[in-house]
Amino acid sequence: DGGEGFLARAAEAELKRRQAWEEEEKEVAEELQVQRQATEAAQKLKAAWEEEETEVQEEADFRQAAMIAASKLQDAWEEEEQEVEQEMEMQRVAAVAAEKLKAAWQQEEEEVQEEAD
Repeated sequence: DGGEGFLARAAEAELKRRQAWEEEEKEVAEELQVQRQATEAAQKLKAAWEEEETEVQEEADFRQAAMIAASKLQDAWEEEEQEVEQEMEMQRVAAVAAEKLKAAWQQEEEEVQEEAD
């Protein structure tokens, strides 16, 4: 029977077409899934990279702040040393002046004593 054979071949062709279409849909779905996974991985990588960049910047900022603080501390220390040296110089000058005053006072006392004698 030619009509039944034709219908059977047409049904078989339709079945193969549907199977091919379903296979194609499955492959497309798998490709989309792979693309989604790749996109997620790329986003995670980007986020990790940005976090690392932030940490590196924070470390650089901390080092810079530490260097500034160390520089200020050194300046303050040098200023303190200078003030101590100035105070010591003033004490030396005061001691010399006191010695001169004492010597002048003793000389004055001796002169008064000599006049009294």
